[in-house]
Amino acid sequence: MKFSDLYKQLNILFFALLAGQIFFVFISLINVLILKNAFAKDGLSVVFVFLVPAYSFFVVLAGSIVYKKRLAGIGQKEMNVRFEIFRSAFIIRLALMESSSFISFVVYMISGDWIYLAFGLLIVAIFLFLRPVKERILSDMELSSEEK
Repeated sequence: MKFSDLYKQLNILFFALLAGQIFFVFISLINVLILKNAFAKDGLSVVFVFLVPAYSFFVVLAGSIVYKKRLAGIGQKEMNVRFEIFRSAFIIRLALMESSSFISFVVYMISGDWIYLAFGLLIVAIFLFLRPVKERILSDMELSSEEK
């Protein structure tokens, strides 16, 4: 496998996950604004006020830690093994971030409270910063100048 193939795969994966989140935002907005399907239970909002930010913080932190641990010592591996390790670390990191945004959007659909929609969109904005960039991938994979 060549680096260009890995780069294409990561971009396809990233934009597919991003499209899913954006699509779910629109579904949430339609559900709450047009169909008026917010369940709005007062007892739940107390739980969600703590649950959503705590889960999101934990997931962002855990994703970063898992990503760094999986890539530790990647420079001593063969090229194909590096690609596999990097791809799996990248997928895990994106999946954790995506779960946080989906939970925020689901809570928005349940409560109808705009703060959860805003929180989910903040997570999507953070997700955008994780977009695969060639320079960052090369750096994280610890490629030497001959391997680039």
